[in-house]
Amino acid sequence: MTILENHTKEFIKKLEELKFEDIEIKEIPYGRQIFAYFNDKKNIFRIYHSKKKGITEDFSQIKDNNILKMFSLSKKTMSKAKKDAIRTESDDYDHFTIGSDEAGKGDVIGPLIIAAVYNDDKLSETFKVLDIKDSKLIKSFAKLEEAYKNIVSTAIYHIEVIEPEEYNKLYKVAQNINKVLAIGHKRALESCLKQTKTKNKRVDKIIIDKFSKKPYFNSLKKEVDMLVETPKAERFSSVAAASILARYTHLKYYENLNRKYKSKKISFSPGMNPKNIENLNKYLDNYKETSLFYLTKLHFKTINEILNSRK
Repeated sequence: MTILENHTKEFIKKLEELKFEDIEIKEIPYGRQIFAYFNDKKNIFRIYHSKKKGITEDFSQIKDNNILKMFSLSKKTMSKAKKDAIRTESDDYDHFTIGSDEAGKGDVIGPLIIAAVYNDDKLSETFKVLDIKDSKLIKSFAKLEEAYKNIVSTAIYHIEVIEPEEYNKLYKVAQNINKVLAIGHKRALESCLKQTKTKNKRVDKIIIDKFSKKPYFNSLKKEVDMLVETPKAERFSSVAAASILARYTHLKYYENLNRKYKSKKISFSPGMNPKNIENLNKYLDNYKETSLFYLTKLHFKTINEILNSRK
């Protein structure tokens, strides 16, 4: 019998001693969920186990103070138990999740791209076999392309491309890059959620590579048990896969863009470097200034600097 099974058995014994009735156990990732009735009211307890944290009892779903007192839990203790449970899931729980990540946020030229990927228990193992990891750690474009093809052939996903024209319209209203980014993440995540519902897939958690402290995603909380915004979220398979889709799509955009302007000997790359500034000037030698609306993110200072230098 495992540590988790032993602890669950002891926990149920305690519930029975406290006169809880109609006790049911449900297996959940990294733990057990226990349903138990007291005075005809349903209560939910969760027990998690991880190598790092050991056993964690989660009383976060219990709202009745009398029941909390039965387990000698003050509000302070209950709050800590809830935080521990959340921390355990954040550290270890990577199944039945949708993760999102973006590319192009800091680039003057080109779109903002946000990808979301669903990872169930089977895909998590597939990702390990494919060695799916943060796209920034994949140096070879050929390997990035291989990873991209593997993900799109096996996963539920969505890639949201906010072209410069739409980006500039959104930014004009929002006046904040994080608000535009939140719109893109929500579109990608909502599309994935819709697909998982259509295919009757279980989704427990959404993981977002954190970019702001503001609560942009409150509307999504009702869709899942947990919504996590965390820095360096690429440690989760779903976010790592999303980062690969976003980066590959981003690089392919530049490849197609450079093919379009090859006859003019104009080429662009991610970032803002002297070569890009030189090519933007070359672009403006051939096209109207107003066309930058369809090529660049106009709010970047670099654009004004280039335009002022040409006066």
